Amino acid sequence: MDPNLAPSPPIFDPFTAEFQADPFPLLRRLREEDPIHRSPLGWVLTRYNDVVAALRNQSLGAAFDREAGRAHLGDGAAFAYVSRRIHNFDPPDHTRLRSLVTKAFTVRRVEALRPHIQAIADILLDRTNGAKTIDVLAALAHPLPSLVICEMLGVRETDRPRFSRWTEDIAFLLLPPVPPHRLEAGEAAAAEFMAYVRDLIEHRRATPTDDLLSALIAAEEHGDRLSIDELIANVVFLFSAGHQTTRDLVGNGLLALLRHPDLKRRVAGDPSRLPALVERQRSFRSACHNSRFAPELHGD
Repeated sequence: MDPNLAPSPPIFDPFTAEFQADPFPLLRRLREEDPIHRSPLGWVLTRYNDVVAALRNQSLGAAFDREAGRAHLGDGAAFAYVSRRIHNFDPPDHTRLRSLVTKAFTVRRVEALRPHIQAIADILLDRTNGAKTIDVLAALAHPLPSLVICEMLGVRETDRPRFSRWTEDIAFLLLPPVPPHRLEAGEAAAAEFMAYVRDLIEHRRATPTDDLLSALIAAEEHGDRLSIDELIANVVFLFSAGHQTTRDLVGNGLLALLRHPDLKRRVAGDPSRLPALVERQRSFRSACHNSRFAPELHGD
C-alpha cells in the first residue's frame, strides 16, 4: 500500500466538531488500533479492562498537580475548588478525607432516603401524564438528583435553581484545557457556590439539624475533623458529582435501552435484571468519567 494513502493514526481531540457531533467512530478506532493512546491531553484508555486495571493500580496516583493546575485555572476560586476535591488526593490524605466524609453516609441515612426519592420521582413522572413526548432529562433526570441533594444538605427551595446553574458551569473546570469563556463562567460559579456553602456551614454549625451537612460538620475520626475549606470543597463536590452523574446515568441508560430494543424487551420482561443493568451502566460512567459518551450495552 502506498504509505501516502494509509489512514492517519487516530488522535484523541474531544474539542473537534466531528467528535462533539459523534464521538463513537474515533473511540472505536482508538479501541481497535491504539487502546492505550497517548494524546496531547494525556493518556486515553478505551477498553474497559484497561480502565479498571489503571484505577486499581496503586502505583498510579491521583494527586493534583498544583503547579499545572494554577497554570491551567489561575489562582482563584476555580483552582481552590478543583485542588481540594477529595478524588484529587492520594493516601494518606485521601484516606483521611474519605473516612471522614463516609461517616456521614451511614446505611441508615441512605436507606431512609429511598422512599422519599421514590416519591419525588413519582411526582415528577406524574407531571408528564398525557404528554405525547417527554424530555426525560428536563422532566426527570435533571430535577430528581438536584432536589434530593438539596434536601440532604438543607438548601432552601428558592435557592435550588442557582445550584443547578453553578453545577453546570463548574463542570467545565475539569476539562483539559478549559475553553476561556468556560473558565470565566466556572470561576464565577465556583466563587458564588463556595461562598454560599460557607454561609450554609456557619449557619448549620450554629443550629445543627439531622441533614447531611450537619453530619459532615460533626464527622470525626481520631480527634480529626474536616477543615472549613475541606468542607466547602467537598460539599460542592458532592452536589456537582452526585447531581451530574445521576442525571447522566438516567439519560445514558435510557439511551442504551432505546438503541438496543432486544435488551429493553428482556429488562421489561424480567425487571430483576434492572439492578445489574444499572450497576453496569454506573460502572461504565465511572470508568469513562465523561457524561457525553453513552455506553454500548450488550448481553445480560
